Amino acid sequence: MSANAISGVVSGYVQQAASASNAQAAVAQAVQEATETAETTRREAARGDQQAVRLLARRQQQKQIQNPAPEPSAEGNAAGYLA
Repeated sequence: MSANAISGVVSGYVQQAASASNAQAAVAQAVQEATETAETTRREAARGDQQAVRLLARRQQQKQIQNPAPEPSAEGNAAGYLA
């Protein structure tokens, strides 16, 4: 096997190892994000963590879908405008 061929094979193994390492880091990050408390997410969002901001927005949207605000009655609206 030539030096170039050996170098190519070694380079391929190095790339695979780096890719596996990146995958492991991504999984660890995903587990951490999935298990953090709501308070931690709020703190991170307050510090500007965009992922935390998106997560809080998604949670808020889900709450609004599950528990929509009651619509005001027609009488309530009229009374409010006439007062």
